[in-house]
Amino acid sequence: MATDELEAEEITGVEVMRRMRQLHISMQRLANEVGIAQPHISNALNGRELLSEETRARLEETLIRLGLDRAEPAPRLGVFRLRRREQTA
Repeated sequence: MATDELEAEEITGVEVMRRMRQLHISMQRLANEVGIAQPHISNALNGRELLSEETRARLEETLIRLGLDRAEPAPRLGVFRLRRREQTA
């Protein structure tokens, strides 16, 4: 398996929009950065439009460049993150 596949995170359009709000990134700004009209971005994130592979790749690269890959994940009911402690020798 390629390294890129291991590091990839799949998130829904709803999660992208939540992260956009968290980072104060407007739909219009995202559309401008990707180079497509804002309604296409909105439709794609809401699951109403399938983007071409090229446009989807530009969108994904833009999401990373704008820091949406580093935004805090949304808390989920009944899900807890337990970080492993480093074991001492």
